[in-house]
Amino acid sequence: MNVTAAVALECLDRMVVIRAVEEGICAEYSHRNIRGPVHLSIGQEAMAVGVLNVCREDDVAVSTHRDHAHYLAKGGDVGAMIDELYGLETGCSHGYGGSMHLFSREANFMGASAVLPGSTPVAVGLGLGCKLDGRGAVAVGFSGDGAADEGSFFEALNLAAVLRLPVLFVCENNGLSTNTPLAARQAQTDISAKARAFGLVAETAEGVDVFAVRDAAAGLLHQVRSTSQPAVLALTADRLCAHVGPVSKVAALNPQTLLDEAADPGSRDPIAFCVGVILRELPELRGDCIDILREVPLKVAAEFQRADAAFEDRNKTAGLVAPPPPKVHTV
Repeated sequence: MNVTAAVALECLDRMVVIRAVEEGICAEYSHRNIRGPVHLSIGQEAMAVGVLNVCREDDVAVSTHRDHAHYLAKGGDVGAMIDELYGLETGCSHGYGGSMHLFSREANFMGASAVLPGSTPVAVGLGLGCKLDGRGAVAVGFSGDGAADEGSFFEALNLAAVLRLPVLFVCENNGLSTNTPLAARQAQTDISAKARAFGLVAETAEGVDVFAVRDAAAGLLHQVRSTSQPAVLALTADRLCAHVGPVSKVAALNPQTLLDEAADPGSRDPIAFCVGVILRELPELRGDCIDILREVPLKVAAEFQRADAAFEDRNKTAGLVAPPPPKVHTV
């Protein structure tokens, strides 16, 4: 872990915020006040936090349908995101975007595309803007391994290479496109190798380890900035939730449970893994870690309560009533 204590705690705090928000979605979704599909990032938090923690404030980012972690890791406001889930005008997209279309101009989070792989060509356009602006900013485009099934993914890599654009393409490889494994979809499963075919510098890193992600992203961002050449960072991790829907495969945030799991250096939970690294290398931070694990979920829960009350008040004023729930199909 090649970081200061402050950076280590900052990374842990941001991952816990992301997990707490998504657990809040799991808890509240059945009440029918949050509408529309949601794609959770549980198990993938370290990839978003590790990359965006080493970005400059003026770097711009664009995401996919699974955009909660990227929005929050880039500095998007928690309350504005939760308001957006409830369709409130105070939401980060004024209630029009919902879960898959978060946006924050203040944080330079330039939105998300629910089209596969819509974020990748948009990242190229943002990279062109950064190049024309001439201030050294980089465009960071997140996509999943499912995006690499599509021709426009490779067209975007090629165009960025031809135009020498400052773009860092980040492929979050959880090994699944919906429920289909990567090896069943692609003859060549090494996404970095595909990127190198276009002349791009490409690296692969373990996406469960926020500090390894951070190191890999820092090196590539420096190279992109100094050469104005695009690069690809392929990250591997597990999706510890359903493809779509408020279903998590991990226990709710619990300090003692996470501390117990942190003792296992092979944990595939990014938060437990991060806590384990901190406790092994900076054991004096144990109390700080426990404080984060206890206090952050309480703050996030208060935001959900506030937004839920605002939603109910608005609907009462308008005379609206939530319809009965449909049959649930989760994949």
